[in-house]
Amino acid sequence: MNAKQLTAILMLVIISSTGFALTMGNWQGAPDGDSNKPAGSGNWKDAYWNKPPVLLPAAPGMPGAEIKVIKPRTSCIVDSNVGTYDCKLSIGGGADLITAPKLEIANGGNLGMGEIRVGSGGSSASGTFGCLVQSGGTLIMNHKLFVGRYGTSGSNPNDGKGFFTISGGTLTYAPSNSEGGLYVGAAGSDGTSEGTFTIAGKAGKINVRKLYVGSDGKNAKGTGTIEFEMEADGVSAIKAAESVLLDASKDESKANLVINADMSAPKTDIMLIETAGGNTVAGVFDAVNGGAGTEGSQVVLKAGDGEYNYTLTYKGGNGNDIALKFVKFTPKAQAADANAAK
Repeated sequence: MNAKQLTAILMLVIISSTGFALTMGNWQGAPDGDSNKPAGSGNWKDAYWNKPPVLLPAAPGMPGAEIKVIKPRTSCIVDSNVGTYDCKLSIGGGADLITAPKLEIANGGNLGMGEIRVGSGGSSASGTFGCLVQSGGTLIMNHKLFVGRYGTSGSNPNDGKGFFTISGGTLTYAPSNSEGGLYVGAAGSDGTSEGTFTIAGKAGKINVRKLYVGSDGKNAKGTGTIEFEMEADGVSAIKAAESVLLDASKDESKANLVINADMSAPKTDIMLIETAGGNTVAGVFDAVNGGAGTEGSQVVLKAGDGEYNYTLTYKGGNGNDIALKFVKFTPKAQAADANAAK
């Protein structure tokens, strides 16, 4: 789909009572029998956002404008090149993870947005849960990406809860974007948020300038979780070109690391978060799989073929990377006998 087709999206422009927020459109999802609601299959390319029809401005869009995917139990799919915009994109409107609205980036999808808010407090009175799933295509950050963002709307729930899972495709930042930060449970204004960023397997590529988990070291504080789902050949690493900041607010925030494996895992060292050049990681995870997250902590993965033992290090790779150092593998039958003997 080209930019001209995108401009056929029906939009409703609403200026909030504060005078600061400008909502360009609320995606309402596929029809559910109500003739007054927009039709469409659920694809971004469907020309149905709101009524009456208001054309989306040509890129780069209105400064400060915002598109919202807010209807509970809906999924908006980006499976074509819809272009690049500077406006904000907020995903959040469910009362829990089951009802959370979802944006999917699939094969063939190409989308560039300004500030992206997954699980945005204040976006909708129906809830603050939001999901973004990427199985292919490319998502380009023209500003920041928040997974879980505290909002400031007095009339809506404020503690954003966001979930982003990438199993394929590329998440990256525009070269002109000096921000390019991935904020996991670390975004908003003097409030708390929860975010989970999950990397499933090795097919996805994640490139950010900065990574913040649990806090941005300023006003924002919350609970951030980075989860790696191992495959036999490993998992994609998060590549940070500039800085990595973990649990900056200490007692007021939390940074968690979760690592799991289904059928098997590598019998080698595994890179998790890779820093560029001489850049270093500031802080440590509060916990890895519920246990201590300090240097040298043990990580045991119970997979289908056996038990994998690693240690966590913040000195991997070039000496400044977060990695797992392989210790040993115990086949399933042998591991079962050892556990039974305890």
